Amino acid sequence: MNQPLKEKLDNEMLSRVAAVDLSYLSAQEQKVVSEMADQGRIKLDGKTAKCIKDMEGEVTASRILECFGNVKQKKADAGRNIKLSTFWLMDA
Repeated sequence: MNQPLKEKLDNEMLSRVAAVDLSYLSAQEQKVVSEMADQGRIKLDGKTAKCIKDMEGEVTASRILECFGNVKQKKADAGRNIKLSTFWLMDA
């Protein structure tokens, strides 16, 4: 495991389960993941680490963002409020 990820594990910013999943990645892939976490682009939790581990051998920043960007967009759309005019409510 690369040094930045080891430090996150030591500082309890990365769970042991997530660390094990990320340990399967190449040094370059671990570097990409660590940099993205440092930039706040991804959260290093167990679910994220598992998903990234499943990309093993093909981990790139764009691929990670593609995977997690779609999730964030769906969540943003789900929380959208819609205002209804009181006119329609009085008419009923």
